[in-house]
Amino acid sequence: MTRIVIGVSIALLCIGLVPARSESVGTKPGRRVTLLLKTPALDSWEKAIVSFRPKEVYDGSKEPQNEWDLLYGGLSHNGDANWLKVNCDKHSWSRIRDLGELDWSDDIKVPVLPILPCRADQPCGRIHIPPPQSGKKIQDEELNPHIAKPIAGHMYVIHRQRERRRSEPPSPDALFDYYALVRVEELKPNESCTITWKRISTPQ
Repeated sequence: MTRIVIGVSIALLCIGLVPARSESVGTKPGRRVTLLLKTPALDSWEKAIVSFRPKEVYDGSKEPQNEWDLLYGGLSHNGDANWLKVNCDKHSWSRIRDLGELDWSDDIKVPVLPILPCRADQPCGRIHIPPPQSGKKIQDEELNPHIAKPIAGHMYVIHRQRERRRSEPPSPDALFDYYALVRVEELKPNESCTITWKRISTPQ
């Protein structure tokens, strides 16, 4: 019986269905940004991304374009270019999940999102397109855990993990593995997505 309980617990952990933790945010965070859609025709990269790392760390990066955490656009599927995408490391998948319609004053249940290993045959960050006969959607978490549809009024939890480079000096793990909550405040399809966001403690 003990082995069965342990096995079930491990399975739940792997798919991210362990009990959620309440995050008492209280008030809307002061961090607000409007992201402009990134498409091949609209190459406004710096205006389409946001970093959740401390500003002084992000500004001091030698490769700031590689340090982004969230991108608006960068994908077109069946004529739909409105997507949120989190940055993935070459060895692991960062993740995003839509928590539904929530406000910052709500009692937000934050799920644990275990970081997933890359698929053996493909690099992390690649978008997997399901075949039409599969009945699956491109935003299904089992296919693409790093993308989500932006919906005004919805809250999203992000678990971001970034590889520590050998050239970087020792620094807190919070710079390389962290959670954030993002709320879509306003969406102008094919144009812009305004979000508010807040770094949060790692759910247990």
